[in-house]
Amino acid sequence: QAGRAGALRALGRIPEALTAAEAALALRPDLAEAHNARGNALTNLGRAADALAAFDRAIALNPGMAKALANQGNALRYLDRPEEALAAIDRALELLPDDAEAHANRGAALLDLGRTDEALRAFDRALARRPAFPEALVGRGNALRDGGEAEAALPLYDRALSLLPHDVLVRWNKSLALLALGRFAEGFALYEVRKASSRIVGR
Repeated sequence: QAGRAGALRALGRIPEALTAAEAALALRPDLAEAHNARGNALTNLGRAADALAAFDRAIALNPGMAKALANQGNALRYLDRPEEALAAIDRALELLPDDAEAHANRGAALLDLGRTDEALRAFDRALARRPAFPEALVGRGNALRDGGEAEAALPLYDRALSLLPHDVLVRWNKSLALLALGRFAEGFALYEVRKASSRIVGR
C-alpha cells in the first residue's frame, strides 16, 4: 500500500494516495515508508503541520531515511521555519549527495533566508544533475530575479514553461520578473492567467 500511495501521488490522485498510505499504516504502524508517503500526500493537500508530524515519525523509525529528511525540510519551509528546513535538507544531502531534488530544495531554503548567492549555487548543482528540472530552473530564475537580474531569469522561466507549459506557478514567477523589468502589459497578462488558473486547480 505504501508503494501504491506513491504511484497514486505521481498520478495526481492525492486523496487516494493519502487513503492508501493510511491503509498501509493500519497494517504496519511502524512502516517508515508509509509515514513518508502519508506526509507527501498531506504536503500536497496543504496540511504542512500534519505532514511534518508524519515525516518526524518516519525519521524516528528510520533515522537514515534521506527522503524523509528532505521532505521534512520541505514541510518546515512551508511552515516558515527556513533555518530548520535547511538543517534537515543538509542532513539528507549527507546521505544522498547527488540528489537533484535535495539540492533544489536546499536552494529554495537558502532563498527563503535571503542567501541568494548560495541559493544560485545550490540550483546549479541540481541542474548539473538534472538539466530538465523545472523546479530548479524556476528556483534559479527566482534567485536571479531577487538578486536584481530579472532579465537573466526570463530564459530560465521559458525553459521551465517548455517543460510545464500550463503550470500557473511558473507563469506567476515569470510575471514577477516581467513586472520588475517594467514590462507591465506582459507581466499583468501572465498574472491574470495565473489568477484565473488558480481558481481551477486550487493552488
